[in-house]
Amino acid sequence: MRKPYLLLLFACSFVKVHAQVLKSWYAEAQAAGGHSWYSNYRGHTQWHPHYKAGINLVRMGGHLAGFGAGVAFSGEGVSKKYADLNTRHIENAYYVKVPLFARFLFNRTRKIQPFADAGMEGGFFMGGQSRYQQKDGKSFKDNTVVDNEIDLGLFTRLGLMHRLNDRFIISGFGNYYHGLSQKTHLMGGKSPYTTNRGIAIGIGFARRL
Repeated sequence: MRKPYLLLLFACSFVKVHAQVLKSWYAEAQAAGGHSWYSNYRGHTQWHPHYKAGINLVRMGGHLAGFGAGVAFSGEGVSKKYADLNTRHIENAYYVKVPLFARFLFNRTRKIQPFADAGMEGGFFMGGQSRYQQKDGKSFKDNTVVDNEIDLGLFTRLGLMHRLNDRFIISGFGNYYHGLSQKTHLMGGKSPYTTNRGIAIGIGFARRL
C-alpha cells in the first residue's frame, strides 16, 4: 500500500521542483530602432535606419546576475554621401542574430530595477539591397554584397526594468553593437577592413515562465 503514496509524493516533489526552476526563467520580447554605420567610413557617413526585433530566454534564479540567449532579425547598413561625386549610396543589409549574454541587476526588491547586459552576438547575412542616387535624379539598385556572411561582435545594453507584478516586466534600454568580423574590403586593398556598428534605443516585455 505504500508504493502508490510514495509515487504520489515523488510526483508532487518533481512538479514542485520543476515549477521552482521555471520561475527563474523569463521569456522576453524586445524591439529597438536607431542608427547603423560601417567602420572606416569617416567623413561620408549619414544617418541610416537600424531596426531590430527578437525574443530572449533569460535565467536569473533570484540573483543579481544571470544569463540569456535569443534570436532576432536585424536591419543594418550605411548611408554615405560623396560631395565630390554628387552621389549618395544607401546600403541595406539584413541579418538573423543570435545573442548570448550575461545580465546584471542593480537591485532585486524594488519595482524599478536598473540592469545591464553584455555579451557576444553572431549574425547570419540574409541579403540586402544597395541604391545609388545621383544629383541629377538618376538612380540604380543592386544587391548588397559581403565578403563574410558571418558577423560576430560584442554588444552592451543599459536600461531600466519595471515590475508590473510577479509575472510581467516592461523595460526600456539603450544598445550599442561593435562588430568584429570583416564585412567587406575597402577599395584599394584588404586593410583596413569594414565592420558593422550600431546604436539603438528599445523597449522590452518579459513574462515569467
